[in-house]
Amino acid sequence: MNDFFKFVTSSNVLSVILLVLTLIELFQSRKSRNGELLYSIFIDIHRTEFLNDIDWLTDYMNKLKKQEKFYYDTLDPKDKRRIDNVIDVFTRIAYLCENHIVSRKHILNMYSGLIIQIWDLCKDYIAKKRRRTGIQNYACYFETMYKKAADFRKKKSLGKPR
Repeated sequence: MNDFFKFVTSSNVLSVILLVLTLIELFQSRKSRNGELLYSIFIDIHRTEFLNDIDWLTDYMNKLKKQEKFYYDTLDPKDKRRIDNVIDVFTRIAYLCENHIVSRKHILNMYSGLIIQIWDLCKDYIAKKRRRTGIQNYACYFETMYKKAADFRKKKSLGKPR
């Protein structure tokens, strides 16, 4: 009987050790994946084409805002695609943060100002697109991330981005 208890005890210890090693491996793997995703996001945001789209979007939306009204229907389909592409990048980033795939803290530390800036430029476009298409959750992750970025900047006393 003592041999049985020694076996059970030693197999339990072995099981616990294997479980701990597995958890450590999973944690390291997740950290590595998180780092890879953060790097991928960094590359996405800093690629020349995307930065050109942001510059274009800033100029374009500021011109439209001077017209008093935003005319979604008169936008060229190519322009809509460019705007949608920018919104989609931020929506994907927000989705990854919301589902704890990427650290929200890291994203907000790096990009809270840009998130707020792009949301402010695109919020009328997003509202019109939601009404026109009937897709009320269009860019909803981006909107949530915008609110979290605004709270983050307020708590850190960073003020509104320029």
